[in-house]
Amino acid sequence: MKFKLVLLGTVLSIFSVSNALEWHTEEILDHSGIGSDVDLEIDQAGQLHLCFQYMHNIIPGSDLYYGLKPDDTSNWEISQVDVDNYDFLGDDCDMDLDSNENPRISYLYEIDFEYTPYVKYAVFNGTSWVKEQITSYPHWAGPGTAIVIDNNDNPHIFYPKYQALEYQTNDGTDGWSTEILDTGYMFKSVSADKDISGNIGVAYFYIHSESGPTDLKYAYHDGSTWTIETAFNDNSCVSTWQLDMAYDQSGHPHITYVATAGTDDNSQLHHTWFDGSNWNTDNLGYVPTGNYTFPSIAIDNNDAVHIAYGLRPTNSGDGVLHHVSDESDTWVDVIISDDVNCWNTTIEIDPDNQPHIVYYNSSGGKTTHTWRTDGSGVADDSFAFSESSLQSPIPNPSSGFSSIQFTVNTGGAARLELFDISGRLVDVLAEGFHHTGQHQAEVSNLTPGVYLFRFSTGNIVETRKLVVL
Repeated sequence: MKFKLVLLGTVLSIFSVSNALEWHTEEILDHSGIGSDVDLEIDQAGQLHLCFQYMHNIIPGSDLYYGLKPDDTSNWEISQVDVDNYDFLGDDCDMDLDSNENPRISYLYEIDFEYTPYVKYAVFNGTSWVKEQITSYPHWAGPGTAIVIDNNDNPHIFYPKYQALEYQTNDGTDGWSTEILDTGYMFKSVSADKDISGNIGVAYFYIHSESGPTDLKYAYHDGSTWTIETAFNDNSCVSTWQLDMAYDQSGHPHITYVATAGTDDNSQLHHTWFDGSNWNTDNLGYVPTGNYTFPSIAIDNNDAVHIAYGLRPTNSGDGVLHHVSDESDTWVDVIISDDVNCWNTTIEIDPDNQPHIVYYNSSGGKTTHTWRTDGSGVADDSFAFSESSLQSPIPNPSSGFSSIQFTVNTGGAARLELFDISGRLVDVLAEGFHHTGQHQAEVSNLTPGVYLFRFSTGNIVETRKLVVL
């Protein structure tokens, strides 16, 4: 298993690893209202399928929409899926594609603010939408539904309830059947997907009691039975933001979510994955004065992880849209836009192995699509690659002493910092103007643990791990 280096810190850095990658942005719909959930799927032909909701300015009233973008040169084709006078659609929708690449959507629905959510199901049969109500919640429910279409084109819809995580399935012969997947005090948020074998996995939050704590749990169906595991429970207090899950080419689950450590009042972005033997967690960053919002995950054909997320400072309506990936051996975080308050992000990978992100911009009232292409040059808002580099520390592992070299390609300001694994700045090892060439720094008397060197110069940031025994 390779170790994926993590960029930590409260300062947001903008950098990329290729001068041939460009990000593009387009408006899908100007709501002139209040946006809510979005979900994106990309079929094998590269067509983009999107479901999303928004409320009108005059509440109650909310619409569920479906958008189709056949190719890069086409406009979005937007149609209305469900609206019923002044009835209110719940703040959630999820989508999967069947074997004919037709969309099927699960979503929450409320009637005139009765606060009794209904789970509904909409399927496009090639010409029109067919809708039906699946179930109602007898108790208050946590947010979220998730839908998976299995290899036989049967739908499986998951939703959290007050004391149970339920799902419904329909084999086309006997109607909908209900099963209890897990029971306990409370469940919140749910994400589901199928692996390369067609078996279904589900990630969700389980709250032990009124005072917590909250665990990240994972359930997997091997074709005959369900098994349930705790993927992360390290004193976490999971926020209200969504979680998302995807499978890699080996059939291993990867989950992204927002957590706050029980001993620290800060927001953390996590990536938790199973390597075939153990669950592992990357802390991709933390911020003490703000919140990570609505992370979403996708994995490309090279098993690189892509995560889209928002970062919102405390007491601010402004926000930042990020894309972070491990396409190199280092996590690379790119700011796509710093003038949006992005909510309900969703990310998918197209047949060219490039990410597409859709989000609702709360600041502008728009559902927006941004995507990356392997272009021939650097876009105005991209940053060029530099040959400046950070070497691996020697020795590594160490007994408390290690040296590390870094190369400056063009003379200028450079900075080398050392963080512990929690993200705390331990020391600034180098800063200020550095001439072109190779430079070296040393550390000593480090206590056992995992540390990260972070080197920054110009628009480049690189990290390397050090293990002290």
